[in-house]
Amino acid sequence: MGRDAIREWGRKFGELLGEEGSLTRTLHDVVAGDDHIIQLLSIEAKRADGRSARWNVACVMHVRDGKISEAWLNIDDPYAVDELLAERTSRT
Repeated sequence: MGRDAIREWGRKFGELLGEEGSLTRTLHDVVAGDDHIIQLLSIEAKRADGRSARWNVACVMHVRDGKISEAWLNIDDPYAVDELLAERTSRT
């Protein structure tokens, strides 16, 4: 996975939020070595329809040949993300 793949993932996530939606990432800390990078982040996302959610993430990335070869995300509230991205259906 390179920079382009990460940008594409971000673009797709943005599409799910909608044109008027937003995604704010706050970086709390980074720990890096030769083979791994760890980021601690807080995320706040808002959809165009007004729904919003907040969650914290620990992102562990494995680096091989100067590129991110694998990434693990640990989200403290995955249900908030699921609810935010779920499509609403009207009940009749």
